Amino acid sequence: MIVLYVLHFTTPSVVASLLGRRFHSSTAPNTLSRLSAVRSTVSWVSEQLLVVLELIGLPVLFVIFVLKGALIGKPLSTTVFLPGYILATGASYAHAAVTVLVVTTGYMLGQLAIYGGIRQYGPSIGDHFGPISVTQETNWDRRITRWFDRYGGPTIFVTNFVPWVRGLLTVPAATSGYPLGRYLFYMGSSTLCYHVVYVSIPLLGVALI
Repeated sequence: MIVLYVLHFTTPSVVASLLGRRFHSSTAPNTLSRLSAVRSTVSWVSEQLLVVLELIGLPVLFVIFVLKGALIGKPLSTTVFLPGYILATGASYAHAAVTVLVVTTGYMLGQLAIYGGIRQYGPSIGDHFGPISVTQETNWDRRITRWFDRYGGPTIFVTNFVPWVRGLLTVPAATSGYPLGRYLFYMGSSTLCYHVVYVSIPLLGVALI
């Protein structure tokens, strides 16, 4: 997505620069014609790709973040997909707000699938959701579980800002019978804040340019 943004806004100027240099070194009409054709083609392709991205971008992001919430898409990087989409589409503030709501809803649904599955079928169901084992705990897993046992819901809120750890506290929350309402509050509010930050960074960057 970031590549599309770069191509869309920089390619015409780069080609124009190359065209100007070529013009000074050689005035052959066929060379100028070819460079102009390349510029037009690249510009048209980037515009069409942006149109497609604007049409299907939000549904695709929704699916990606449902998978991320369910831990299946844990390796998929938020830092790539979310800011990349905002930059590539040149989203307005209103569209950025809608994007935040879409990805937050998707992520929460994925987390609720984990929470409900474990509450209903036990911790072993979590092993079927993604690359992270729920039943085979590491030292780090035991550590964050102890944090949850000691501090409860605020631990969910804080760890949801740590990229690789975020979402994992759903497991001890579900196995311990932590109230759904409190879980939704801490998980939902932290997820919303996390996505607002990732969307605000590219928006501020574009505004400062």
